[in-house]
Amino acid sequence: MWVGRIGGLLIVGGCALIPLVAVLGGSGPLGVDGHPDRDISNPTKNAPFALLGLGAAFLSVAGPEPLHGRGVRVGLGMLAVGLLSLLVSSIIPIPAGSNDLQSWPYIITGAVGLLATAGGTLVTVVSLVRVPGPPRVVGSLLLGGLLLFPFASILSVIGIFVGLMGIGVLAINGDRPATPNPG
Repeated sequence: MWVGRIGGLLIVGGCALIPLVAVLGGSGPLGVDGHPDRDISNPTKNAPFALLGLGAAFLSVAGPEPLHGRGVRVGLGMLAVGLLSLLVSSIIPIPAGSNDLQSWPYIITGAVGLLATAGGTLVTVVSLVRVPGPPRVVGSLLLGGLLLFPFASILSVIGIFVGLMGIGVLAINGDRPATPNPG
């Protein structure tokens, strides 16, 4: 049960860093070739990927009661692989004088990251929507955010953000009963 709480806290922490990254924005310091430095020197941008990926990994291994279903855990595992692959692709150094598409490690980790993140998100959302109660609400928020993305990006980001926070809160509350036992 403590592994689920740790996973939930990591997800909530990653979500808490997302507004900070949005406010700081920018591409960071430029390297010698005029491109942003691609290393771990910009932890602000890498921290949400790391925390969300680690939290999803913890929950995929030992998700608490509302997140213990096979579909949710498989989806969270795929999401963890995707987010951590995106983290790796963001810190792979690109040789000076070449562009991003000339670096095979960057291309491979980026492609794996995007595909696993998209697939993991889809599997997680569908699995959460199928479970009655709070998981269905969290899954619906994530699904609504994803469906709104092409039309209203601000509302979409809010829905996805609240849905991710909901996964963390579900994990933190874990196996606790919804109402206290009188006896």
